[in-house]
Amino acid sequence: MVLSSEMVVTDIWKYHKNKQARYNMAEICDPTDPVMKYVVQYAKAVAEAVGILCGAAHVEVKARKKHNAEGTNILAYRDPVMIEVGARLSGGRKASMTQSVVKDWNPFSNLILSHCGEDTVERPISFKPQAFVRHLFLPIEQSG
Repeated sequence: MVLSSEMVVTDIWKYHKNKQARYNMAEICDPTDPVMKYVVQYAKAVAEAVGILCGAAHVEVKARKKHNAEGTNILAYRDPVMIEVGARLSGGRKASMTQSVVKDWNPFSNLILSHCGEDTVERPISFKPQAFVRHLFLPIEQSG
């Protein structure tokens, strides 16, 4: 989101797929985590490249995991590729879920204020989630 003329990443959601290659959940991640550094830089660059100057920017990317030598820890998400970009908040109630775990953050009022050229009312010190949140997708396997 553009806050006081600065592009800020307010939330990152990591999606997981099941055996049928369908998304089954998304988990909130810390946008200040160094593991997400390249994803954050890329998302900001994409939003700026398409001309998002105020309000929200939803940037969906896919990135490769880079593991340590033992393969046990993720060191970074590298080589991000854009899937989708839009001048909007993230869908699927993600803005509400983010609001519930990031202290002093209201994406809805800040979206309006950003479009009005105003400074934010409730800009948090950090967008690091204070709790864990998971968005579950429950597919219906049969028609009808």
